[in-house]
Amino acid sequence: MKRMNYLKIATGALFMAMSMNIDARESVSVKRKSAVATEKTNARDCDPGLVQIDMDINNVRTKLLNTGDMWWDRNSAKYQVPKISKAQLANGEKGPNSLFSGAIWVSGKDVGGNLKIAAITFSGSESEYWPGPLVQNNLDAVNKKTCKDWDQFFNVLGKDIDKVVGLYKKNGAVAESEIPDGVKYWPGRKNDFLSRDKGLDVDDYMAPFLDRDNDGIYDPSKGDYPVINPKAEAYADQMVFWVLNDYGNNHTATQGQPLGIQMNCLAFAFASSNELNDMTFYRYHIINKSGDDVSQTYMSQFVDCDLGDYSDDYVGCDVPRSMGYVYNSKAIDANSGSAIGYGTQVPIQRD
Repeated sequence: MKRMNYLKIATGALFMAMSMNIDARESVSVKRKSAVATEKTNARDCDPGLVQIDMDINNVRTKLLNTGDMWWDRNSAKYQVPKISKAQLANGEKGPNSLFSGAIWVSGKDVGGNLKIAAITFSGSESEYWPGPLVQNNLDAVNKKTCKDWDQFFNVLGKDIDKVVGLYKKNGAVAESEIPDGVKYWPGRKNDFLSRDKGLDVDDYMAPFLDRDNDGIYDPSKGDYPVINPKAEAYADQMVFWVLNDYGNNHTATQGQPLGIQMNCLAFAFASSNELNDMTFYRYHIINKSGDDVSQTYMSQFVDCDLGDYSDDYVGCDVPRSMGYVYNSKAIDANSGSAIGYGTQVPIQRD
């Protein structure tokens, strides 16, 4: 398996090609409204995404959402490190979490100087992003059905990619029956398996993949496979992809006007015997599909850090390294309500 080398970082590292906005605050609990089950096809009538998934291949178990935020289940913190076993979870046991919520913020100005913005904190009561891609220069093509169809995650394991790589090296091709589903249905451009079996067409660039014959088409039977970056061969032990847009409905958090952006999201993690085992990583490919110029654009990462007990945390930033961090103000991190503390083994979180 191709692997990437990273600097030694503390628990729960995040890799993002954008600035950071760090905010330590008390956990909040909000109730989420259920989506209305209709099949209207009016523009901008999308319901918020409902599906959730865990990324848990290493010592971190974290929740991913498809509403622009993550690391919680819209009720409680779900960035657990060190993670407890699934059997312990089934028995109702709990472990400490180091993050409560996070989200991507994007803003800019149109040619008339009007502010465009998509910025969310907690999707239990706010909506700024919806599942699904946009059509270039035809934003109104997105509707309730589009968003519902893409209300899903695409999860692939490194061991399944290993299998495809090995079969291709041995045979020069991979039989359809031997392609694991995670690889087979990866939403790479023009994936015929995804279109034929799932009814999802990927006409533009979406999920990154290694394109062996450089034809611009994702075809795992020809040895193509999911990667972290399309310009490299590296992949992780678990990779989760999802796609969002900020045009599917009204922005209820900012009350702002949409930018018309599509956000291709990739979360990934490595199972290892070193510091990588305590980290998760994220890449965002943000595309302006509106056809209009946007200037003075800012992109940032909102992070609500709850390092065990949220009431005794300090946060800071290292500007030259573009790094934020959170640490405990006391030698002992006690339990606080439903939040499990780290006790005397208090970590430092670097983002």
